[in-house]
Amino acid sequence: YTMGELAKGANADVLMFNWPSWISMTEFPVLNAKAASEKLVALLEQIAALREPGQPLVQRPLVIVGHSMAGEVFRHLGETTPGLPKGLINRILLAVPETALPGHRLWMEKLGFTDEIFVFVNSDDPALQVTTRMYNTARLGRTLTNLDGTPEPLAQNADYILLDPENWRHYFFVSGQRSEAIDHIFADILKTGAAALKRNDLRPEPAGNVFLVVGPGAEG
Repeated sequence: YTMGELAKGANADVLMFNWPSWISMTEFPVLNAKAASEKLVALLEQIAALREPGQPLVQRPLVIVGHSMAGEVFRHLGETTPGLPKGLINRILLAVPETALPGHRLWMEKLGFTDEIFVFVNSDDPALQVTTRMYNTARLGRTLTNLDGTPEPLAQNADYILLDPENWRHYFFVSGQRSEAIDHIFADILKTGAAALKRNDLRPEPAGNVFLVVGPGAEG
């Protein structure tokens, strides 16, 4: 999604949080992510002040959309447990987050400043296929199962959306190749949060907070 698409589709004002998140396909800016998390905390503290009574953001819903390396930014943020007010952010959407799967529950459950968290998982993501080999560790944005086949404990304050059921290949954030089902699911979650999980093209899994994309919009 472009920022213009997000702004138009969600009837929103979009604020870009820019940081040096790209070096190359074989070198990932983990240290940059740590520095970015510190700057993000400073920004969120400013936003918290604007959410006070009588301030311009007091009645406005606030949503954070993060993609890929944003997973590392929020990992650092969760591990430092900043004293941000509860309910500061309505929801966080993490699309194919590039961060380690093992132990993610520990830091994610510390993100108490948001009401909802949604994690989009795509095993076909090419960048995360690379990092899986680089770090020899399962990546949160690619799978909920560790490399040894054991299921990873999930964060109880998050919902996980699996974009790649069975042999279906879903394209995500690729211009001209995006699945219609994914587009609609992402847009609904962006606007309505957990209410969107009742869609007919999302099937609840036994874990309770895991949902599988089903129905039209997949390519075999």
